Amino acid sequence: QSYLWNHAASMRAGMYGLSGVIEGDLVYKKECPGEGTVTDASENNDDHTNASEMDIFAETLPEETIQSVKIADSEDLLKAVYTLEDVVLPLPGSETLFPGNEVAGIYHEIANKDGISLTESIHGVKEFSITSMKGGYRRVLQRPIDCEWGVT
Repeated sequence: QSYLWNHAASMRAGMYGLSGVIEGDLVYKKECPGEGTVTDASENNDDHTNASEMDIFAETLPEETIQSVKIADSEDLLKAVYTLEDVVLPLPGSETLFPGNEVAGIYHEIANKDGISLTESIHGVKEFSITSMKGGYRRVLQRPIDCEWGVT
């Protein structure tokens, strides 16, 4: 998964640069004000968690697992809704969405060169297939927060 992601990220940077979002990029959806994350987090939790544990779970759960992704369209670009920090690329799996631009092709191209199908299990052992993994998303650019540094 990381091997494919690294190639896709390099291609994305090489073809389109790192100046901003382009049409077809995958981005984390912006949440509407007033929408809570506790209910979203409960979908990933078991039935044995009480309300106070749920509050802690929602606070510590990474933002990426609560939000969902979408393909940036021309309207998003005109309104400048997203920045490069919102752009993600998938770690391929059965539940991931691919970008809506040429970057998606690099995943299939590299996987096919290595004899891997991203859409079906081509051998009898499903556990060794990429389709048995759920997948995920990783930001193309992550800006550090609360980072301190110095020169000695």
